[in-house]
Amino acid sequence: VALWFALDSAGRTQRLIAWGVLGLACGMGFMTKGFLAWLLPVLIALPWMLWQKRWRELLTYGPVAIVVAIAVSLPWALAVHAQEPDYWRFFFWHEHIRRFAGDDAQHDAPWWYYLPLLVGFSAPWVALLPPALRQAWQTRRQANIAFLLLWLLMPLMFFSLSKGKLPSYILPCLLPLTLLLGHALADRLQLKQGRALGVNGFLNLLLGVITLIALVYLQLKKPLYDHEPHNLALVFIGVTGWIVANLLQAFRPLKFWAAPAFGSLLLIGFLPAGLPKSVVANKMPDQFILEHAAELGQTDTLLSNDLGAASALAWRLKRPDVALYNTIGELEYGLAYPDGLQQRVDPNQVQQWMHDARQSGSVGVVMRVKGDDELQEIERLPKDGKRYEQGNIVILIIPKGGS
Repeated sequence: VALWFALDSAGRTQRLIAWGVLGLACGMGFMTKGFLAWLLPVLIALPWMLWQKRWRELLTYGPVAIVVAIAVSLPWALAVHAQEPDYWRFFFWHEHIRRFAGDDAQHDAPWWYYLPLLVGFSAPWVALLPPALRQAWQTRRQANIAFLLLWLLMPLMFFSLSKGKLPSYILPCLLPLTLLLGHALADRLQLKQGRALGVNGFLNLLLGVITLIALVYLQLKKPLYDHEPHNLALVFIGVTGWIVANLLQAFRPLKFWAAPAFGSLLLIGFLPAGLPKSVVANKMPDQFILEHAAELGQTDTLLSNDLGAASALAWRLKRPDVALYNTIGELEYGLAYPDGLQQRVDPNQVQQWMHDARQSGSVGVVMRVKGDDELQEIERLPKDGKRYEQGNIVILIIPKGGS
């Protein structure tokens, strides 16, 4: 957004302010998301300025943004370096270069991974996506439309080339996508063209009906909700509201063109509060850990086989000394340090490790059990402690002593 105001500004003073604000945004982005906050504006601005034949302006005012970005982030960068000199090596090479080009990059996925996600992220206006993209291409000679296309496509292409992929990586693409969808919607309303809106309402209606049928079927055959009538009722209200809203758009598209937005708001409002407790425990283990924080806090040693559960355990108990059982993941770099090796526990060592830990006190264990591998991990642990389960999270309180 700051980049567009910088490119669209007129007059020396206005441009200096706009490019300065861009530098401020890039500096703040660098401190939260790293070097991508500097790269993405360049990927968009460079081709746009070359197309507009304004490259001299880029050379003149671009340094203003660079200087401001450095001024904003330099104190933080120096403070981090003083605290941990190896951080920048890890941050640049491991978190950026290896994630982008490394053969062992986490979350590896094919190049087309983001294309179906982009369609899903267009909800509840999926049927407007083809006409929106077609209209944007037809009007690409307009400066603002060309900017939105570059804003959408350049980050999308860049992240598609990356070896490591996660859905959240293309969040920068969603704002231009939203603006293009809104532009197409406004044109359809102005021209009284309701066909695409009607199709959109029908697709959303179909999705809602299928979801409702699937929910009823699963609840009858394999219940998702265990004595949770209030949660189940909230989900039914949300899905029913979605169905009714899109039913209105399907049959009266021009009059009820905004109905999917209201249906989405209703669904978003009710769905989080209506999730099954097992799902909440699986996705947010800290809530289950909080219920047993008193017992876990009294233990002398902590162990977990899941990074998410280990993070929640450390956060709730304010203790960083959580040993990791047969898991490394994104902590591989830090655990390779000499002082990190003692926090790694392999399956063939866990029984001896547990024996040694129990000599000095009780042990608190938080396990995520999703399949046979995790069942085998938990079978290696002592059976003489307290056990609590919710969803796929298992908490063990193993007393001092034992064999």
